[in-house]
Amino acid sequence: IMHRQRHTHRTGGRLLHRCQSPQSIPAPQKHQQDHLHSWTQKQWFRVIFDMFLVLNMVIFCCEEASIIDGMARISVNRLFSGVFLFEMLCRVSAETPRAYFQAKSNWVACGFAIVYAFCVLIQKPSLSGEL
Repeated sequence: IMHRQRHTHRTGGRLLHRCQSPQSIPAPQKHQQDHLHSWTQKQWFRVIFDMFLVLNMVIFCCEEASIIDGMARISVNRLFSGVFLFEMLCRVSAETPRAYFQAKSNWVACGFAIVYAFCVLIQKPSLSGEL
């Protein structure tokens, strides 16, 4: 009687028999790997929204220096609020909420985007141009 040797190798943290293929990995694990290759993780997506973040900081400095005030200030804040909410929604929908909220930094980003949007919505200019 011949004895068959059992050969195993590691794939994605799981031991698979030699006769099993990597495609036989259960769907949930494969789905978890897919979000890592999401279009929201690509370099171009990060660069675009990092540029918006830097631009927002520059505009904030201009607001503090009273270069931008009144309705222009509200319009710019609404624009950035919309951009940050759009980024968050894109990432949550492309990466799944569970994957998105695994990182603690995304909790902070989500809280920031929601609070910023709320503050912008309740902002009303006064007659003197002050907010």
